[in-house]
Amino acid sequence: MAIFTLNNRIMLYEDEVASNQPKKKLLDYTLDIYREITSKNDQDITLTGPTAKVIELPASPSTLLYILTDNEIELRFNGSLDGILVAPSVAGTKDGFFMKSGSFTSLTIVVEEDVVANCTYFLGA
Repeated sequence: MAIFTLNNRIMLYEDEVASNQPKKKLLDYTLDIYREITSKNDQDITLTGPTAKVIELPASPSTLLYILTDNEIELRFNGSLDGILVAPSVAGTKDGFFMKSGSFTSLTIVVEEDVVANCTYFLGA
């Protein structure tokens, strides 16, 4: 399965196998669906750059991260110095979106510019 965003929508491509004829099936979800699912466990954080904030994770490895941001941030996993840039379509609009599934034990959010980044994140196990 591949996950990406386009125009504030979450797009998932999933392989579908029917009668020995594999084909691609597009599943399209709006961010509102994910906001509804995760709204009870969302955490809000405001970071004034330049800064790096280590997010405390549960004792067991997390397997799901969902994050929204209104300014460019960099996400670093498991102590890596290499990061993933997440940015909104327009600065100040909270539509910069990232979702990760898989095992990770640490998360650092980095704001390299002299801006304020308002983030909402959800961590699941």
